[in-house]
Amino acid sequence: MRQAESLVDAARASLAQYQRQLSQDLHALTLVLGQSIPFDLPAVFDTEGVLADLPAGLPSDLLTQRPDIMAAEHELRAANANIGAARAAFLPSIQLTGSGGTASNRLGDLFSNGSGTWSFTPTITVPLFTGGRNRANLDLAHIEKNMAIARYELTIQTAFREVSDALNARETYGEQRSSQQALVAAIRMPTNSLKCGSAPASTTT
Repeated sequence: MRQAESLVDAARASLAQYQRQLSQDLHALTLVLGQSIPFDLPAVFDTEGVLADLPAGLPSDLLTQRPDIMAAEHELRAANANIGAARAAFLPSIQLTGSGGTASNRLGDLFSNGSGTWSFTPTITVPLFTGGRNRANLDLAHIEKNMAIARYELTIQTAFREVSDALNARETYGEQRSSQQALVAAIRMPTNSLKCGSAPASTTT
């Protein structure tokens, strides 16, 4: 009985945690949407419905549509930078996805040591800056000291890391959901069998 009580208390604590997390996530989604979340969204999804199919060979150029990279590029434009040269220097041209929507080998190679450390070394072959206040022959040593360039490079690194983490996690979401469903079914089984089973026969002495 004490063990059962401890399991109930643990479940109540988890429930409170998940309710708090749900409320925070709803607030975050409301902020992103700029309006209230529709209440007619489906409450239950199949695994196939939760994870969209990702074709193999998605190009890394798609990352230029991320708001953080777009903001960093606008900052570079304000510094009179050549965005095409910046992308050529800092944005690896690789395929993001492999078969089954998983992370490609090239994407994994960017973080080959497994610790999330960027192992891609950018190479600048053309000037990033043009204009009267910047010399066309500005070399890499001077460019790296520019805060806008440093922030742009870090933004791209973060984008690749987040995509890599998301694709790697995607492989385990289905298995995790199936395991949790099996756990719920196993916990409910004694209760269901007790309800469906016949009452024990009474005995007389």
